[in-house]
Amino acid sequence: MNYLNFDDGVKLVWAARESITEYLNRSDFDRNEIESKLKGSGFDKRYGIFVTLYNYKNSNLRGCVGFPRAVGKLRDSVIDAALSAAFEDYRFGSLGKGELGNVVLEVSVLSPMERIEGNPDYLMENVNIGEDGLLIEYQGYSGLLLPIVAVEEKFDSKTFLEEVCMKAGLKGNEWKDGSAKLYKFQTQIFKEKSPAGEVYEVDLSNLD
Repeated sequence: MNYLNFDDGVKLVWAARESITEYLNRSDFDRNEIESKLKGSGFDKRYGIFVTLYNYKNSNLRGCVGFPRAVGKLRDSVIDAALSAAFEDYRFGSLGKGELGNVVLEVSVLSPMERIEGNPDYLMENVNIGEDGLLIEYQGYSGLLLPIVAVEEKFDSKTFLEEVCMKAGLKGNEWKDGSAKLYKFQTQIFKEKSPAGEVYEVDLSNLD
């Protein structure tokens, strides 16, 4: 999936960090200043987006929030996702000023969701580790796992399906229920090499 050129991806990461930095340091945070610097048609596109924060020293997750489906133009949604990842991820406390220099940022732009339906064997065969992320919606619950999670955790497709269920608060086997709605999607990922450092595009096929 390549919906953005590299320069636009770099600017999205900049916008994510700038939003967090300005929010921490200014009482009069003005998102319009950041949005105005995201010029070009690439930022008018509408895709799902997630922003992830990692501890630079140990690579531990520090926050991850986003939008599975497009909620607005990328220039708007990257700011919302960045602020939510830094300050509203319920699994972590709000990011402090002293932490900002110790986290690296990653921005994932999501393809449109593709519904997958069929028996369990078909579903497992049609989830491609290293390419697909998963979203499940069932009985009022929903959960999403990005493609990079399956690669980093070395999941097979069955385990990935079970894990996305548990992320949603469901039993691990409920992906097999015919009334569960399963979707797969792909991502284009841009990440800092170090806090506020050089940005690169992540190739999931070459992760260690």
